[in-house]
Amino acid sequence: MNATQKSIHKPSTKTLSHLLYQIPIHPMSSTNNDYFNKQRDLLIQEITNNLTEVYTNLETLNRSLSESIQIGKEFDDVGRLWRTFYDGMNKLKEETSIAGNASQDEEQRDVRRAEPRSE
Repeated sequence: MNATQKSIHKPSTKTLSHLLYQIPIHPMSSTNNDYFNKQRDLLIQEITNNLTEVYTNLETLNRSLSESIQIGKEFDDVGRLWRTFYDGMNKLKEETSIAGNASQDEEQRDVRRAEPRSE
């Protein structure tokens, strides 16, 4: 086995063009044709496997995103309930504050009226 043949039998991590440049050129050689077809089939199978894996991972990602969106939608009702609660509490606080200010104003007027006038 010469150096060229040893480099040909390395794992298929090389690109197709790199492999093609290492194939010895002999016109009408059936062994070259066989080798080329074998390597092409291996690369096509590797590409197919990788694309299948990418597709599976994309489906998993899509499923996860859909579940996240669904969970978020389930919190909408709870969020609206809390918003209603806080809006009611803020409204009650404002009314109490307005009523408290009005009663303070009345108390201050009453205190002024009760104070003896010194003129």
